[in-house]
Amino acid sequence: MASVFGSFGSSRRGALPGVPDSGDRRPRIDGYPVDRIPEVIAEARRGRRRRVTTIGEEVLARPCREVTRFGTPGLKALVDDLHATMAVCHGVGLAANQIGVDLRVFVYDCEDSYGIRHVGHVVNPVLETALEGSGRSTGRDTAEEGCLSVPGPVANVQRARVAAVRGVDLFGKPVRIEATGVLARCLQHECDHLDGTLYLDRLGGRDRSKVLKALPELQERTWAAWDARALELGKQTSAQLSPEPPDVDDVPAPLVAAGAGAGAEDLDAGIVDYDPAAYAEAQPTPEVEELPAEASYDDARPAELPEEDESPRA
Repeated sequence: MASVFGSFGSSRRGALPGVPDSGDRRPRIDGYPVDRIPEVIAEARRGRRRRVTTIGEEVLARPCREVTRFGTPGLKALVDDLHATMAVCHGVGLAANQIGVDLRVFVYDCEDSYGIRHVGHVVNPVLETALEGSGRSTGRDTAEEGCLSVPGPVANVQRARVAAVRGVDLFGKPVRIEATGVLARCLQHECDHLDGTLYLDRLGGRDRSKVLKALPELQERTWAAWDARALELGKQTSAQLSPEPPDVDDVPAPLVAAGAGAGAEDLDAGIVDYDPAAYAEAQPTPEVEELPAEASYDDARPAELPEEDESPRA
């Protein structure tokens, strides 16, 4: 699989011991089951391709800041641009600092160990690598992993077989994504990025040296493949991209002006103030009404925070 990680080796498929199986094989958008997901989702079509930051850039080597305001046009544009850039680069996941934005946001589009496609984003993610409520690990796997910010080379990296991420979506609604297979590896990889860690930092000296030695030649071929895909998707080629990252803050007016279609007077419309308790106690995705076959990514989640209730949190 060509991906944000480069090429994966074999990944464990099917059920894992001790991991519950819902039996529902429908694809998921932000954890919600839907009948189908378009190959290229609406966010990727709307979004702008951005320059991918590469190893050595300072933004990749420090922890990112938490998002503190939700529902802004700029935050939505950031998620769109991440999806668009990921699609151009044949990716399965992409963190905000990989396009130069110092915020704790990532997107993903990949399969779990059952072959189920998962698409979505997480804001202010918190990683878990044990079965919920048990504190028990389900073991670790070693597989090939790469990175769009180290374009081309791959190396074997050990990760937990099962992982979960809790956080919120761009509207501030709590989400929790449970994962096996490639998706579990993706969640761990992207959370590493937001903590300022590259997969290279998990390698021994010899393997790290091999990756860095192979990088100059392989990155040129990788960048050429990205440009070919960009033309297929109607996006800018690398020669047309701005060398500067989008100037994004919690209310990123420059990004809005660059293509979100909203003026400065619209920036406060729908903004939700940050509530740390809302995502610290994020719960598994609730049951929702079935979406139509042509449902877009946007249709899968409510535009408002859910009402507070007194039911136990899972």
